Amino acid sequence: MGNWRLGRLRGRYCPTTCGVAEHLFKYTPGVYENLDYMLGELERIGNLTRGAEATVVHMRDSTTSPQKTSQPGKIEIMPLV
Repeated sequence: MGNWRLGRLRGRYCPTTCGVAEHLFKYTPGVYENLDYMLGELERIGNLTRGAEATVVHMRDSTTSPQKTSQPGKIEIMPLV
């Protein structure tokens, strides 16, 4: 009689193959959803970083370009944008 009772409870309370499978089936879909969300966020952050890098390069080039074209001894006032 003791073995029969243990057999019925095995998948619920004991870490057997059935218990592990039940656990995986219960939580794996949520884990995949979380991983997909994190991957999307990392891709978005990567895109924002590339955009910021392009903006910095553009700003750096736009400030060094007027300095290269200015004549020595001449003071140029650049408008505030």
